[in-house]
Amino acid sequence: MVTFLEDKDKSVLLYTIGKKARNMFKKFFKKYFAGFILNLKDVLFSIDVSSFIFDRLSKIKYDRLYLTFNRYFSINMQKALSYIIGSPNDFLNLIMDKANQMEKTSLFFQSIKNRFVFDSFFQDLFKFSHSLILADALQDNRYSFLAGRFNGMDNTVRSTGDLIETLTIKYNKARQEHITTELIEIISCKEAITVAEDSEDIPLLATLDTFEGYDENFISYVVSVSE
Repeated sequence: MVTFLEDKDKSVLLYTIGKKARNMFKKFFKKYFAGFILNLKDVLFSIDVSSFIFDRLSKIKYDRLYLTFNRYFSINMQKALSYIIGSPNDFLNLIMDKANQMEKTSLFFQSIKNRFVFDSFFQDLFKFSHSLILADALQDNRYSFLAGRFNGMDNTVRSTGDLIETLTIKYNKARQEHITTELIEIISCKEAITVAEDSEDIPLLATLDTFEGYDENFISYVVSVSE
């Protein structure tokens, strides 16, 4: 939005609410920074609080006030939106145009057109109505923040569950491979012991008779061993 207004050759001032917004805009748009409000983390955004904040914003002269926030739609969907608020003069002109249209059917608008109400009435009405808009924006932004935290925690829990499942599969596979290796070693040792026990009953010379083409050195070696 700042870039869009820059392209339109508009003068831009930024006023932030919250620490994160302040740090971000001071870093990237420091030359437009006009002020900030902090320490509203645990504040309930009622009409009184929003009225106080709007008083701070009203000290800045503006033609258009773009109130940007995250609109809460559901736990899984939040979108950035902007309310466009006109100046007090724009508000008064809008009221007068409406009074001209409705003066014949509304006593309220007749009194406005004929200036039967005090001038402070328009100022109070402007402040009250726009404080309601600001309260709505701040509450939605808070709901969006909480929804974002919920989604973040939910994704973390799901990722942790997937990680545990993957590690469990790897552990069971490694454990099964270890058990299989041990069984193979046990069976191999058993077979080796069985073959050794069977070979003790066979005479050494009988074993030699099974070889053909053995040389005399081998026989003498065997004989010397048997002696």
